Amino acid sequence: MFVRPRTWLGIPRKCKYLSPVGELRVRRLSRLAPALLAVALLLLLLNSPPLGTDSTPLIDVLQISEIGSGQPPLHDVEVVVLHSIDWGQPRRARYGEAVVFLAGEVRRVGFNGELLLRVPRGNHSLSVYWADGRFVPFRTSLVVEKDLRVTVTFTEVRLRPEAYLLMPDVTKGITALTVSFSVFRLDEVYLALPFIKYLTTTGEVRAVPPASRPELVSVLPYSIRPSTLTAVAPDPHSLEEESVSSEFSLNVELPGIAATVLPDSYIPMLVIDYLVQPIEHG
Repeated sequence: MFVRPRTWLGIPRKCKYLSPVGELRVRRLSRLAPALLAVALLLLLLNSPPLGTDSTPLIDVLQISEIGSGQPPLHDVEVVVLHSIDWGQPRRARYGEAVVFLAGEVRRVGFNGELLLRVPRGNHSLSVYWADGRFVPFRTSLVVEKDLRVTVTFTEVRLRPEAYLLMPDVTKGITALTVSFSVFRLDEVYLALPFIKYLTTTGEVRAVPPASRPELVSVLPYSIRPSTLTAVAPDPHSLEEESVSSEFSLNVELPGIAATVLPDSYIPMLVIDYLVQPIEHG
């Protein structure tokens, strides 16, 4: 008795009239057929517009949608770096004069002292460095929830000494100098070694450090925190009201035997201020 072979979608699963190679191809096709049919139905469904509308097919919407991407929105953060001397009119940092680190990006400022970065929404650490290494880095935390402008100002101030103490050492040919001065604010304040201009006993005018530039308050880095210095004890017999400033002293070694310190001397102080403002769009 002849038994009709079982079929699936009209394809014999096993037929004695097929060669071994043909039977193998039929088996492979029968395994792929359900997946191919499912893909065809899915494409048909996605390209069909919703009932009663003429909107764009859903497949196009899915291709451009960011739903489920897990990426936070981006905001503009503009960093402006300024430099001032003795609280004068600040100037913008020159091209490449300052370096900004934010959200994994390390970039130099442009010709106008500005840098614009696209930053994901959230909490970030902001650091601003001066390229020549004279200034200590400015660091702060930044909460980015909208477009922001951050202005960082590095101000160099010449502190005039309030008192000197000269202790010459003739055998060594040097003079130990103690300089006393007052600091009115201690937050974000750094000092450099004093610039001392003095007159020796032989009438020679000298300066320490010897190298100087007119546009710079200090050629040396600002690496001294006031909290690490020796504080000068206030005079208990003074009748003046308690001052909001703190008095400190620094020790400097001067080559030669110094007779007097000239008025051009000062202690360089660096003050760092910053301001965070939202960017208003037209």
